[in-house]
Amino acid sequence: MMKNFRHWLVRLLFLLAFANTGMPGAKEVPVSFRKQIAPILIKKCQSCHGPKKAKGKYRTDSYKNILQAGDGDLPGITPKDLEMSELYYRLITENEDERMPADADPLPREEIRLFKSWIEQGANYDAKDTTSPLSDIVPPPVHPQAPVKYPGSLPVTALTFSQNGQLLFTSGYHEVLVWDIEKRSLVHRIGNVAERTYDLEISPDNKWLAVASGNPGRLGEVRIFDQETKQLISVPSRANDVCLDTAFSPDGKSMALGDADGTIKVIGVPSWSTAMKISNHSNWVYSLKWSKDGQKLISGSKDKTAKIFSAHEGKRLVTYSGHSEVVKDVFILPDGNRALSGSSDKQLILWNPNDGKKVKEVAKFSSAVLQLAIYKNQMFVLLEEGQITHYDRSGLNWKKVREIRDGISKPSLTLAVSPDGETLAVGGQDGRVTILQVEDGKVAWSFVAKP
Repeated sequence: MMKNFRHWLVRLLFLLAFANTGMPGAKEVPVSFRKQIAPILIKKCQSCHGPKKAKGKYRTDSYKNILQAGDGDLPGITPKDLEMSELYYRLITENEDERMPADADPLPREEIRLFKSWIEQGANYDAKDTTSPLSDIVPPPVHPQAPVKYPGSLPVTALTFSQNGQLLFTSGYHEVLVWDIEKRSLVHRIGNVAERTYDLEISPDNKWLAVASGNPGRLGEVRIFDQETKQLISVPSRANDVCLDTAFSPDGKSMALGDADGTIKVIGVPSWSTAMKISNHSNWVYSLKWSKDGQKLISGSKDKTAKIFSAHEGKRLVTYSGHSEVVKDVFILPDGNRALSGSSDKQLILWNPNDGKKVKEVAKFSSAVLQLAIYKNQMFVLLEEGQITHYDRSGLNWKKVREIRDGISKPSLTLAVSPDGETLAVGGQDGRVTILQVEDGKVAWSFVAKP
């Protein structure tokens, strides 16, 4: 009796919703799940029905989950049966307490038509793995073109040198800006990237540029560009929130990336396929580094921990929990016997990567540690207040060489050291990039990073 009533109700609701609008013709074009259905689910449903928050115990973050039932009796989707598809009923019901998406306008009629046609056609899946996150299967977006001229400056959130040290790559708006250091000029603009760029990395062979970017709360991705031609090669990772950091392995055959959902991925190069996922952090992964031998990965997170993993198995080997705030950057020293972590708690800590125990406090600063740049035995610590502290290492001892403040923006955001260790680049909130000489800490070039 209840099933017959539901059949009648769903049919009535659909007829009412589409009265006088015309019905689909007999020869309908097949609906693509990955191109047409999945993008709607990501945009309209996953904030309430994702892996971390699943109202009614129902998830819409993969095809497999969409088919399953939540805490009700009916499956989310029953192929070729609208009346036995709870998700469809939730899309068309006029009961605001039951309708999806909750606390928002109903889906447009055309989008509901797509769901109807897709279910009636058999709810077909046109990707490979039914358990893959929807963000991994939808076609990558084509991002808006950057303005010819910026109306104002933008914060410089990421920068890196080319492997020959001749070029500097900096973040822009929906693009990456490429500067010739000797000519002191903008020489390339690499477009079709997300709104904000959080990290830039060049592969050891100088062939690939990795751009970690996203739109907060909506999209995260890593895009790979050919460093010579500046053409887009691949979008190997996408997520529901921003991607914050990437790191190529020493041999250039793998790349690790960290997402705002706490996930670490290891990507093959140049296949750009996901070799491994590590879900061990409970919050944003800010920093990733490889050990010198490529056998380990170290990560720093918003969950206030630094962790070390086996790079080939993904197994967590040790956790350092000595920080009281966000761990912003991490590093494993070349001999593999010591690790460094810098935090918003203003501390730089040296610890044992074998047992996770603190060895010593290298320094206590007056503002948050944002980034570490290390070249051989030299270390450069970027502080939020607009200062770089230069250290020279001898064994376990770090001798302060100088504090550099002249020409550095306040607050600072990002730091890079050139491949020859002779030059530093620092970017600030005000959009200014400053090039510094390591030998004396003097400013070699300063400019606002905008077209």
